[in-house]
Parts: sequence; structure tokens; C-alpha cells
Amino acid sequence: MKRALSLASHGVGHTRSNPLVGAVIVDTFGVVVGEGFHRRLGGDHAEIGALSAAGERARGGTLILNLEPCCHTGRTGPCTRAIIDAGISRVVIAHRDPDPRVSGKGVAALTDADIELVEGVERVAAEQLNEVYLLFKRLGRPFITVKLALTLDGFTGDEEGHSRWITGPACRRHAHALRARHDAILVGARTARADDPELDVRDAEGPSPQRFVLVGREEVPLQLRMFAGERPALRVGTEAARSDWVVDADADGLPAMKPFLQELVVNDYASLLVEGGPRIAGLFMRQQLVDRIVLYYGPLMIGRGRPALHQFVADLTGAVCLETHTVESLADGFVVAGRPEFK
Repeated sequence: MKRALSLASHGVGHTRSNPLVGAVIVDTFGVVVGEGFHRRLGGDHAEIGALSAAGERARGGTLILNLEPCCHTGRTGPCTRAIIDAGISRVVIAHRDPDPRVSGKGVAALTDADIELVEGVERVAAEQLNEVYLLFKRLGRPFITVKLALTLDGFTGDEEGHSRWITGPACRRHAHALRARHDAILVGARTARADDPELDVRDAEGPSPQRFVLVGREEVPLQLRMFAGERPALRVGTEAARSDWVVDADADGLPAMKPFLQELVVNDYASLLVEGGPRIAGLFMRQQLVDRIVLYYGPLMIGRGRPALHQFVADLTGAVCLETHTVESLADGFVVAGRPEFK
């Protein structure tokens, strides 16, 4: 199962709304005869790759994979049918698939075919690997990461709003790798105008996310760099004349986040990186729409400047804590990441 999880991780950034899945087939002597992983959205599932590699050697063997196999026809055919036809005698999974088209049905299809089934192997590690997919299916919204770059004394820029550069090249490479693991990326109009960011992946391997900019009361010039390239940024706003995606307004007349998140779901974006500065970070925090916070600290102190979160105020009794947080040291700063616990 650990090998299956390792294989599955090769699909990070490429499977979009599909899960990360790896599969290993061992024959009746315990020899590995086939391996596979889900490489991309719409491509063969991990089981099919492993069965193809094993061929006739799969008959009577054991299939180990980190997620319950699918039993419906979607972009590809049902994997349970392929497993049964290949003569697999035993299937080991880490956990069931929360997708209602699959959940329990894949297991039932295999047991009905007299295939022995084992569940729960390396479940915690498997759920960690697929945390984006599991939340996407269970809550019906994208997994949301808020990313901020901060000085050591907690500011995202000086009093004039200048923020280049708080962090150095090593932190920026790390941040580009973070972008590559998300399907979509969002900034606000102020950040777009002030920084003119490209929002693509250049200093790391992996695909660039679809770019979005939140259009409120401020115009966003179409000459900005985010509107260049094969997949230009899409404007999210309340007015059709200056928006590519039109959503309802919130109480302040600004684009409401929940309708935007639903549009992401409809368009198969399972994860969103919010990289827009203190205003948009504060907006998501106030609405408790954050699943992970990633803070990049540069080795600077400026005394005064822009706070990390706009209009987000809590005393110590209502403070947001980071669960299962990690601290990673880089050559020119460090990264603190964790899941926020809202009270």
C-alpha cells in the first residue's frame, strides 16, 4: 500500500477533480507483476494501468490500491468490471470513495463476484494524500488554501503597499510548487493592479492553475500580465460588462464567494489557491472558507505596514489556531502551514 501511495503522488497537480490513485498487483507468489497510477483527468485509472502491465499474470493475484475502485461509466469505463474480468482474487483498499456514484458500490460489485476484499490499510496516510478530493466530494466545494508572504513582524507590505520582495528566490520557488498543486488561483483587483502578477508556474515543475481576479469596485486593466498566454485570467464580478464569470453580490455589493466557489465546482476545479493579499485573505477567513493557510516569512522587519488580514479581528479567546501545522526552513526564509481551527 505504501508503494501504491507513492505511485499515486506522481499525479499531484494533474488529476483536477479526480482522486490521486496508485495501484500495485502481486501474483500468487507475492511478486509484483504490475503497477499504475492515475496520470491525468480523463486518462486511464490506476487499476487499468496496473492490469495492462500485469496481463495474464494478474489472474489469481492481489490488487492493492489506495481508493475503492469505480463501478460506473464516466470519462472511462468501470474499473470493477476490468478487475473481475482479469481474474483478480483479492483486492486491498485504504478507504472507500465518498463519490455517491461509487461509495460502497465498488466494494459490493467485487464481493458479489466472490473477490476477497480488505479495507483500511494505511487509511490515515491515504486520506492525507487525497484531502483535496475528499473535501471536494464531501462538502461540494473546492479545497481552499490561503497563501501570504510576511515580514518577521507580520506585515504583508509597507505602508505604501510595496511588497516586492519580502521573500527570496527559495521561498518563491516553493510558492510556485504550491501553485502547481492547485487547479485555480485567485487574487483581488488591488493586488492585480499593484503587483501585476503573472500567477503562473515558472520556477517549479507542474501545470499552471487557471487564473481568476476578483473585480469589485476597481477596474482591472486588461493589459496586465495575467491576461496574457494560452489561458488568460478570468474576471469574477457582479457586472456582465466587466466580468467573465458573473456572480451574485454580497451585502457590501462585492462578488459573493460562495456562488464563485459553486462555479468552480461546476467547472471541475477541486482546489483554489487564494494569493491576493490581506483584503481577500481576510474575506475568506471571516467566512471561515479556509482549509489550509501557508505563510512565507522573509527575514525582514519593518515596524509598520499592512497587516496580514484585513478586517479580521479576534481576541485570544476567539483566536484561530493552526492544527497539525508544519514549519519548513528554506535558504531565505521559512514556511508555516496548517489547517485553521475556527472557534
